[in-house]
Amino acid sequence: MARVTVLLNRGGGAFAADPKLPKKVRKALRDAGVEGEIDLVSGRECAVRCRAIAERGDDMLVVGGGDGTVSAAASELVGTGTMLGILPLGTLNHFARDLGIPADVGEAARLIATRCERRVDVGEMNERIFINNSAIGLYPLMVVDRDLQRARLGRDKRLAMIVASLRILIRFNHHRLTLTVNEERTGRVDTPLLFVGNNEYRTDIGAPGSRERLDGGELCVFVLRCYRVTLAPLVIYCTMLWGVGLGGSYLLAYRGLGPWEAMQSPLAFWIMSAAALALTALLFGALLRWTMRRRAKRK
Repeated sequence: MARVTVLLNRGGGAFAADPKLPKKVRKALRDAGVEGEIDLVSGRECAVRCRAIAERGDDMLVVGGGDGTVSAAASELVGTGTMLGILPLGTLNHFARDLGIPADVGEAARLIATRCERRVDVGEMNERIFINNSAIGLYPLMVVDRDLQRARLGRDKRLAMIVASLRILIRFNHHRLTLTVNEERTGRVDTPLLFVGNNEYRTDIGAPGSRERLDGGELCVFVLRCYRVTLAPLVIYCTMLWGVGLGGSYLLAYRGLGPWEAMQSPLAFWIMSAAALALTALLFGALLRWTMRRRAKRK
């Protein structure tokens, strides 16, 4: 029976809701023919543990958690020979969903056991990896407000996000940004929100916020040009239907936010094509610069 290290985020919502989750994960993997060595880690410990596991040469690592946990693991496995298996145990699980990984633990374990590999892209912003998207402006501030509400008031994630969106909309001003795309200067824009996604995000009513592929080798860039009143319905709609989640939030010139950083311009976004090897069901005034570069990376 194959043996693999399994890191579970003990601070995640799934673990809080079901303390027996580690036993269920172990059983699901064993039933699929994989012997999992379960290790409970905090969100901050995850990256350190993943780096150590990759350095000792494991060919596979399984991570259970949400997009934040998966992003931390991906950041450390980039450029290594360690494959990433994902157990979607977060609230929204955007990356796992877009890879076609089942939300059911048993089904996800069986997928891991098949070792069905797929090279996928990741994004990079000033040497920081993101698997979903990165944003400047409204959304990172909303995430900060949301997380403070959850910690202090115990609010549900979606409700906290709606409250945060309304509060931020009242007092937030536009950023003036200079955009350069593929080395070609495109001029300045005034915007409350700039969004950069790892591959193309759908915006149609059928499946908003989802991606049909993660190996297209391109960045998806949205620049919002509407003001507060017209923006409010859009933000609430996106929060309820998309639940757009950042693989890493980057706040421009903003201080005192704990785990979120104030990044200095210029900010450079890249797509790292076919850089990660994942176990998946798919066949499939700041100066900001977007371009493409090819790298070899395994996840």
